[in-house]
Order: sequence, then C-alpha cells, then structure tokens
Amino acid sequence: MFGWYHQLTIRQKQVVWAWLFLSLPCVFYVVIRFYPTFQSFYISFNDWNLLSDMRFVWFENYVRMFTDPVFWKVFWNTFLYLILGTPISIVISFVIAYYLD
Repeated sequence: MFGWYHQLTIRQKQVVWAWLFLSLPCVFYVVIRFYPTFQSFYISFNDWNLLSDMRFVWFENYVRMFTDPVFWKVFWNTFLYLILGTPISIVISFVIAYYLD
C-alpha cells in the first residue's frame, strides 16, 4: 500500500512528515473557522425559532431585513462608528501611550 514511501529519499520523507503534521492544524482551522460561517449562512435561508422545525424560505429573511428601516438605522450607526469612533479611539490611545512613555 505504501510502497511509494520506501522509494523516497530521507529529505522527501521529511517533507511528507512535515506536511502530515501541518495538515491536522490546517484542517482543524478550516473546520473551526468556516463550518460555523457556512452553517449560519444556511440557517439564514430558513424560518426557524429553535423550537420548531426549519422551514426553507429562500431570500425572504433578506428581503425583510433590507426593507426594515431599523436595519438601515443600525447599519448607518455602525458605519458612523467605524468611520468616526475607531480612528478617534486609536488617536486617543496613541496620545495616552505617548505621554505615558
């Protein structure tokens, strides 16, 4: 089954083992990082309240979200915080760090 492995040089075997040891953390990272993202994307296409069965509704949730004025108000507030609040807090923290040094 692994006859090809015995034909490899020591350097090639080291590379195979390095990739083998690196593959486990890479697979773990992909599963931990992307599985919840894909699962939440799938859930967003369903009408579900955790107690009832899932009912697939396609883009109905997104249509309801984009037509809701509260969503746009929250979106605008978040955008303002991103544009104004983040740079201001970074400048303040740099000024405090400068005077502490």
